[in-house]
Amino acid sequence: KANRFAIEQKIETLARYLNLPDATFDGFVTWVLLMRSVLNIPHCLSEISIDDSEKALVGEMSVKDPSASGNPIQFNARQYQDIFEKAVKGILI
Repeated sequence: KANRFAIEQKIETLARYLNLPDATFDGFVTWVLLMRSVLNIPHCLSEISIDDSEKALVGEMSVKDPSASGNPIQFNARQYQDIFEKAVKGILI
């Protein structure tokens, strides 16, 4: 969801390809959450014993990670930290 602005049109195309009843970005997110539930994938990182005690480090490391350049939006360390914090708590942005 943090990348929504950059990927929304592509996700809507994907949602139509998947023939989802709601072929919008939000409809796709709803479908992903349903699949996650069906597959018994935890909703938040805290459910797999990950806490946010090292959130600043995670933010800093995320910016330095070579795969970060593939993200549609280039986030700074604070933004990555916020995303991680929300993931620990299960908050969708």
